[in-house]
Amino acid sequence: MKTTMTTDEFDRRFDEGQDLGDAVDWSRARRPGLETKRVYLTLPLWVVEKLDRQARLRGISRSSLMNEWISQKLESVS
Repeated sequence: MKTTMTTDEFDRRFDEGQDLGDAVDWSRARRPGLETKRVYLTLPLWVVEKLDRQARLRGISRSSLMNEWISQKLESVS
């Protein structure tokens, strides 16, 4: 059950380590700058196979590996 409280009450409960799950509407929570958008790539089979091998070695999905590598590259050029 969601409850309404002042910011002071929220801060006090947070500082005391209380559960604030009833005070947050998680369906409306957003992390600015981390919204996603689906994109599609057409890659040669050999690239997909190498991506899959690297992903398996790391225990992650191909998509996660590509996200990680693309993010790292973009951070290095910005």
